[in-house]
Amino acid sequence: MSLSVAVITIFLIGLILILFTMRMVTPFIMLAFAFAGFVLWLVALIGTSLALFSNQSNSANDYCHDSGILWAPPQTVVTTSGPGYSGTDVTASVLIYAAQSQLSTFLWHQLCGAWKAAFVFQLFTLFAFVYMIYLSFAVLSTDIKEATDIVDVEA
Repeated sequence: MSLSVAVITIFLIGLILILFTMRMVTPFIMLAFAFAGFVLWLVALIGTSLALFSNQSNSANDYCHDSGILWAPPQTVVTTSGPGYSGTDVTASVLIYAAQSQLSTFLWHQLCGAWKAAFVFQLFTLFAFVYMIYLSFAVLSTDIKEATDIVDVEA
């Protein structure tokens, strides 16, 4: 979802730049593009929020707890009861098991960090689109005020 929203946003920004080079950007066009981007990123943010913070069982919520500590799934913790482990005898299968579980723990930490980074980027982009909407309204209200001043002077 986030990737498709990012591609659509890049397309919209490219379209705005093309309109800017042709000197055809108006506050209404910027307002429409900013509102479309705001809605797209809001939907992506809601989807990521549900994946991270809901009570549903999914890959993001199962291993990313909101306590600030990145937890690994319990099956990836290296224990002394791995396959082929017997007392003090360390075999190749025990070393392979330990390496795989450490790699799995590392990958779960990376997945959790990616979900949290996506949430922060989506939140930041959402605020950027809100600011673009605010700027579009500010320019639009200034244009309307100048137009009413011109009408008052002519009357």
